[in-house]
Amino acid sequence: MKRVVGPLCLLLLLGCDESDTGDVPAARRGGPPVLRVNPPAPVDAGPAIERPLCVPDPGPATRLIPGVNADGTRLTVGARGLTPAGPNTLIEGFPSDVLLHPRHGVAYVTSTSRDDRRLYVLDLESQEVIQDLDRGEAFRGLALSPGGDTLYASAGIAGRVDAYPVLDDGTVDPEGRAIDTGGYVSGLALSADGGTLWVGLFDEPTLIELDARTGAERRRVSTFGPVWEVIALAGGTLWASDIGGDGVTVIDAADLSVREEIVIPSGPAGLAASADGRTVYSALSA
Repeated sequence: MKRVVGPLCLLLLLGCDESDTGDVPAARRGGPPVLRVNPPAPVDAGPAIERPLCVPDPGPATRLIPGVNADGTRLTVGARGLTPAGPNTLIEGFPSDVLLHPRHGVAYVTSTSRDDRRLYVLDLESQEVIQDLDRGEAFRGLALSPGGDTLYASAGIAGRVDAYPVLDDGTVDPEGRAIDTGGYVSGLALSADGGTLWVGLFDEPTLIELDARTGAERRRVSTFGPVWEVIALAGGTLWASDIGGDGVTVIDAADLSVREEIVIPSGPAGLAASADGRTVYSALSA
């Protein structure tokens, strides 16, 4: 027979005197001894001992916050470190697009925070905001005419592009003209002569071509995804990025036909081209 070895449980069995009838049912009095199991007495564990929580110090870098920290470190909202090449100016909101004026020494900055959409004009010498324009529900997207006399700005969900005359000090006339396009307007690009404005839509895969002077729509083309950024190259191509997808659409500006899609599986966002137009750079959002 195979022997099974297991733990041994020991119970303290106490006999019951027949005269002790305190908790023995009356029907059983005078019968055989009753088996009683006494619960163990409580054990005095002594005073509670406070033990320190053993958590390693994650280091000072984990306590930094977006923006400028006390030690001078600068972080983006995505916790990426910044090493500025020059002076910095803090502005309200969520800067998402910037454009320099070629003559007036100002920068146009679009802020697209969740509840506050603005256009700032920043003086590059004093680093001060010299104009703060409320833009309702506007989105990112800026373009400047070749002569620098008109600033085009996307109005986002309003379905239009605002064309602001640029004044002598670089600020803009708030009473600009509106170019209706429909859709959710995002990235903008202008032709070299300033006569054609290309408008990307963020809520559908579409690029629209407009007459920049009259605002009349000429034609439109379907892209491989909703458009975030648009740039026009001197060689006659348009490049449109899809931040929520995985590609950049290359379009022939002459007939507005799609040449190819370049797959970039990390959320292509902002686009920039080299001075000779032979290289296009894409920021990756994911």
